[in-house]
Amino acid sequence: MEEQEKYLSQILGSFLDSYGAGREVPGAGTAAANGAMIAAKLLRTVITRTLDKNNYSHIHSELREIKKDIDFRIYPRLKSLFQEDSDKFRIHMRLRRVKRQNIKKERLPRFEQLKCETLIPCVEIPLEIAQLSKDLSDYALYLVDYGFVAVRGDSTVALNHSASVVGGCIGIVNLNMLYYDSSDWTMSVKREVVELMEYHEQLNKKIIKRQKGQLDELDWKEKYKSEFIEKYGNSLIGKNLSFGEIEDLVYEMQRTLWRFKKAIWKNKTPTKPFQVLDPKKILEILGYRFEKRESLGSFRIGGKEVETAGVTDKTNKIVVISEKHPYQVQRFTLSHELAHVIMHGDNVIYRDGPINGTFSSGGNIIERQADKFATYFTMPSKLVKSEFKKTFGVDVMKINEETTFAFNMDSTDSFRNQVRDLIGFSKFLASAEFYDRRSFDSLATRFGMSESAMAIRLKELNLLEFQF
Repeated sequence: MEEQEKYLSQILGSFLDSYGAGREVPGAGTAAANGAMIAAKLLRTVITRTLDKNNYSHIHSELREIKKDIDFRIYPRLKSLFQEDSDKFRIHMRLRRVKRQNIKKERLPRFEQLKCETLIPCVEIPLEIAQLSKDLSDYALYLVDYGFVAVRGDSTVALNHSASVVGGCIGIVNLNMLYYDSSDWTMSVKREVVELMEYHEQLNKKIIKRQKGQLDELDWKEKYKSEFIEKYGNSLIGKNLSFGEIEDLVYEMQRTLWRFKKAIWKNKTPTKPFQVLDPKKILEILGYRFEKRESLGSFRIGGKEVETAGVTDKTNKIVVISEKHPYQVQRFTLSHELAHVIMHGDNVIYRDGPINGTFSSGGNIIERQADKFATYFTMPSKLVKSEFKKTFGVDVMKINEETTFAFNMDSTDSFRNQVRDLIGFSKFLASAEFYDRRSFDSLATRFGMSESAMAIRLKELNLLEFQF
């Protein structure tokens, strides 16, 4: 393997040395074709890596078309033009080396005509290379914006390579056109060059815009991290916050997550406010490691053996959740552990049983605070109320003839008998997936909570009334 690498290095070294040897070939056109081929290969790498990622499946079809175009049209043609430019330019240079005094006077016009004729391919080949590089630039712009983020460097270099080739080819063509008098052909070439120059100017603006965007992204990344650490790192520890203050704290945290969503989630930016309710992201920002394990063992509390659902080790900055419990319990437990990280003492290990928002943690104020934090975080009042109204079209749900019909129930009496009481009605609404001829995900599903926890939250927020 080492021998092969050395051999490849020698070949590449010889190839590069040939550009600096002072000979006419390989020249600028060949170098332009080579730059475009490098851009094409870089884009192929980005496409291949992106096609491997399921979370980019929404663009896979388009990427396959781009890959096909690069593999079967653009790259093969660039390879041909790489050689053609060298061959044609060599022919032209042979004529240019012939001294005029060695040509008979009557043959001089034909000699000058031949020089111009042999220069025509040295105009048309760079033009074609520029057009192919223009296509590569368009693909590169798309991949910089939407391709797999981990290989964005490859697409960025490909974009700058292809843009440079377009600009370089414009320069080659303009210089070679100085040898020609005006004609239909020169006017056609000029029009194509003008179009390419306009494209190149706009392309450079787009590149600069993306470079500034990347710089802004870096600024925002530092900004949101510093803001989170300043607000939620250690500043709240030791403060005995009321439940109202905890709800205000969670609301402000969610607003901050939404404000910085592009910097935090990058290409997977949430489109709905409740999609930012991800405790793992906050733990990550605060420098905590998150893990899931099959089991965390058990501990005794109130004389009972309880299966451990979550552990927060503040000394080693790690939060661990047990997989023995359902997803909804894991989600609420993780939010509960996040509360310990933000609000409660340093150098402490918190070990918690399974919790899902359906009950309070007794008289322990620290655990009650963590429960409340988790409730507000997983089911924030403003978002729950907003989703509730969006789903059912009312601020407060009651059983009447209109809602009975909308739920496809036989009668208001049978509806009341089915749900029985206020909590039964609340559970019905939390799990409902049909209303007024529309199907949808239930509120419990949307917020990733159990039906019981969602029902309690709807009841707490006074979103329903029940009367016999």
